[in-house]
Amino acid sequence: MKVTFEFDTDNENFSNYQLQAHYQAEDMMYCLSEILKQLREWYSYDSRGSIPTEEIDDKIKEIICSNVNMEKMGY
Repeated sequence: MKVTFEFDTDNENFSNYQLQAHYQAEDMMYCLSEILKQLREWYSYDSRGSIPTEEIDDKIKEIICSNVNMEKMGY
C-alpha cells in the first residue's frame, strides 16, 4: 500500500502551517506520549496532596517546546 500526501504550494489557499504540522506529526505524537508519561508519574509517584498549577503548566510547556517547533506551525 502506498499513501501520498500532496500539498499544492501554488494554491492561494495553501497553508504552510498545515505542511509544517504534517512534517512534525511524529514529533507531536512523541510529545503526547511524554505528556502522558509525566501525568502518570505525577499520579503514581507524587506524594503531595496537590500539584501547583504553575508547575503543571511549566512542565507541559517544557515538554512541548523541547519536542515540537510551535513557531513553524504559527504559534
